[in-house]
Amino acid sequence: MTAPAQPELKAGCAYRTRDLARWGRNPARLAQRLVREGRLREAAHGIYYAPVPSKFGPAPVSDEVLLRAFLDDEPFLISGPPRWNPLGLGSTAMFASTLVYNTRRTGDFTLAGRPFVLRR
Repeated sequence: MTAPAQPELKAGCAYRTRDLARWGRNPARLAQRLVREGRLREAAHGIYYAPVPSKFGPAPVSDEVLLRAFLDDEPFLISGPPRWNPLGLGSTAMFASTLVYNTRRTGDFTLAGRPFVLRR
């Protein structure tokens, strides 16, 4: 019997459970094992990411990478006052959630501990 193939996970990438199917017959069990080993972190149910190594420890992936995996590559636009501030268009207040316009989902979601407000 051969040893199971070790997945080639790229740091800074997000994976859905079905993306792990090419490395094993039971992708959910493989995902759990990779989380236990510290090679993946769970962002939401069925969505995982490979943390980016930094001198301060493992860093999470960007909002764009998480949303691309969560929305399954559907088009989206990240907006809201925090994104307007670099242009000098918004206020200086901090907002608790990131606003995301998309064609798939509506609601409040938490991905990798970060709140998002999705609107169709």
